[in-house]
Amino acid sequence: MPRAAGKALASVLERCSRLACLHLSNLPGMTWAPCVQQANSGAWQTLGITKLHVRGVNLGENFGFMLAKLPQLCELELDGPARNLKAAALCW
Repeated sequence: MPRAAGKALASVLERCSRLACLHLSNLPGMTWAPCVQQANSGAWQTLGITKLHVRGVNLGENFGFMLAKLPQLCELELDGPARNLKAAALCW
């Protein structure tokens, strides 16, 4: 299921170019790898997400890459273990 969540998110980000607000909840084992692979393949244009709320989701090592793909991000809300918050703070 965690791998499926990453693939589903990558698909949403590819198809919903006008998406402005994204809420992710209760996906503790989700992997960001499918998103990274898809972005590296050139499938995405610049994402217009301005609000990202992430609760109960493993940020992992690829979360910083995701933040870099969100140049219009102005609101980031995180909830989770301290290691997740520290990782996000270092990336953003």
